[in-house]
Amino acid sequence: MAHGDDGPRGLLFVFNTDAGLLAALADAAHRACTPDTFHCRLSTLIRASPFGPPGRWVKFIGSLGVPVRFVHRREFLAEQGDREVALPALFEQQGRRLVLRADAAAIQAAATLDDLEQITLTALRPERESLRQQASAPSG
Repeated sequence: MAHGDDGPRGLLFVFNTDAGLLAALADAAHRACTPDTFHCRLSTLIRASPFGPPGRWVKFIGSLGVPVRFVHRREFLAEQGDREVALPALFEQQGRRLVLRADAAAIQAAATLDDLEQITLTALRPERESLRQQASAPSG
C-alpha cells in the first residue's frame, strides 16, 4: 500500500489464539476434534496442516503487493493495549493507526479459503480505489 503522512500501510491479521507450542498443540487438537466450535476461523483456514499454510494462501498473500503481518491475540494486545475488538480480525494498518476492515463475524463466517481471499481483497479495496482516483485526477 502507499505511504501516507503517518507511515507505511499494510494489512494486519489478528488470530483469536495465543502463540507458543502448548497453545498450538491445544488449538490443533480442538480443530481436529471439534472444528465447529473452534474460536478462530482464520486459524482453521490457514493452519489446516501442521506443515504450514496452504501454498495457495502463501502465493495469494505474496501477490497482494502490500506488507501483510499475522499476529496472535496477546501480541496484538501488547501492541495495541486494551483495544476493544472481537477477534479474529483484519485491519488496514495506516502507520500507527489501525482501521478495522473485517470483523470477527465476517471472518468466522468464511467457510473456505476462497471466502477468506475475498474478504482480504475487499479489505484492500478502499486503498485501491483511492489510488485509482489519484491516478485519474487531472494534474494542476
